[in-house]
Amino acid sequence: MVVFDGLSLEQWLTVKGVLYEKLKAIKMEEYLTFALVPTLTSLSRQAIFSGELPYQFGGSLYNNRGEEKSWRAFWSRQGLSAGKLALLKGLRGSEEDLARVRENLHREVLGLVVDQVDRLVHAQQLGPAGMHQDIILWLEQGKTVDLLEELLAAGFDLYLASDHGSTYATGCGRPDEGCLVETKGERARLYTQEEIYQQALKSIPCRPWKAIGLPEDLRVLLADGDTAFVNKGEEIMTHGGSAVEEVVVPFIKIVREE
Repeated sequence: MVVFDGLSLEQWLTVKGVLYEKLKAIKMEEYLTFALVPTLTSLSRQAIFSGELPYQFGGSLYNNRGEEKSWRAFWSRQGLSAGKLALLKGLRGSEEDLARVRENLHREVLGLVVDQVDRLVHAQQLGPAGMHQDIILWLEQGKTVDLLEELLAAGFDLYLASDHGSTYATGCGRPDEGCLVETKGERARLYTQEEIYQQALKSIPCRPWKAIGLPEDLRVLLADGDTAFVNKGEEIMTHGGSAVEEVVVPFIKIVREE
């Protein structure tokens, strides 16, 4: 399974065009799925690799440090020994990344995290049109397509997934709460202290979010509409909220044509 961190449905259409052009004799089965809300990497990507909901994450709720341990635990429950699987993170399509994948082609199960799309999102200055061009340039100049080709050639069943999408938002102001908030996302803020949560609910333009699967003591505020918790008037590509562009993500199976 290859998780493209931050890949939205719109961006998948760009990736799809390049893959059909570059990969040899492939067939795709395309599905849509929903990311967890709030659409934060620490929640939504960890859910993919652990097969669990956030209330089961324990101490790794606010980061991805427990991701590999959870991934291995999931496959251990399926009867797969540790030496038969690997999780490779931080891939961006470099020669070094391609070499890492080649070193692990003997495994039965591989999990890959390609985080370049998310990096492009957070560095984006030109909005969705800029993302389209950046993704094409990245795929054509880097080794990500070669990486996928290697997996197919080695006989892997190849699944592409995304932990969340992204949206274009306008800043409504940056709350100054320091360490009082657990996670200071641009579209979502997480609290464990009820008093601080209630103060924020009254003082910043936001709405509360309650969802099945979150820890009982966790309070979530999402930015209203197409706004973000950044400097007022600033326009950014970001994620964390519940916009359809952030929540509806691709899930793709790629196989060789027979």
